Amino acid sequence: MENSQKNFQIRVMIAEDIAAAMKLKNLVGWNQIEADWERFLRIEPAGCFVAEMNHKIVGTGIAINYENKVGWIGMIITHPDHRGKGIGSALLYTVKAYLSANNVRTQKLDATPMGFSLYKRLGFITEYDIERRLCVEAKGVSYSNVTSLDKVSLEELYAFDALTFGVRRDRVLFNLVTENPELSACYIDNAQKICGYILARPGQKYFQIGPWIADTFENASNLLNFILFRLKGKQIIMDIPSVNRQAIKLCDSHHFEFQRGFIRMYEGLNAHPDYPQKIYAISGPEKG
Repeated sequence: MENSQKNFQIRVMIAEDIAAAMKLKNLVGWNQIEADWERFLRIEPAGCFVAEMNHKIVGTGIAINYENKVGWIGMIITHPDHRGKGIGSALLYTVKAYLSANNVRTQKLDATPMGFSLYKRLGFITEYDIERRLCVEAKGVSYSNVTSLDKVSLEELYAFDALTFGVRRDRVLFNLVTENPELSACYIDNAQKICGYILARPGQKYFQIGPWIADTFENASNLLNFILFRLKGKQIIMDIPSVNRQAIKLCDSHHFEFQRGFIRMYEGLNAHPDYPQKIYAISGPEKG
């Protein structure tokens, strides 16, 4: 897709673009690392795009298609020197067109305050607010009844997660678990059923917790304690739905300070909403 008036071209991203995408991401100060870009390309290779101007990458955007039911829009980045040239809008339209071509009727994203007005003009509707919380030095905490995810089947994890996220996201969870098994755990009840789980991964500046989903406050607390024990002394961020007051309480008790906000938005039919009261931390703004 070429825009002759504005002198840039949008094309599908390839592995060789990752180094340039990282430089662009670093300019805006986001937390992703090369492993995140590699994961996007594994999960949705035809849904990752770059904008190119004079043979240099000046923008990125990715989509993740969840079961042809919900499409996620993320990593919409424009080089600071090229803002105002329509690059970000063109990438957004390209990602949306990709999802629409796959008959995805609900498109979602987590907007920054800077991008909120654009998405609102395009017809996206606010669903709820998200708070990014930061812990500058994790403290080791004891935990109980938490077990490694290799003790349960991934199919059981996928099914449990879908009850809260609204649709299955098998590919995302598979990659997150297999990349960082030591930072993946679940809470199992007496009937050997999953009633909560937590994942974490490294980032450019911080380790990031998420997804973190639990049926009860007690389960959620033990899962968080597991991660804090594993990441003792590290800096950690997580993005939590503001409506989950129990998650807010846990963050406050462990001195996770408010850093900034996002706004979860959707366009089209919100036929598969998530259940934020059980979401203690989302996977990340780029993938829901």
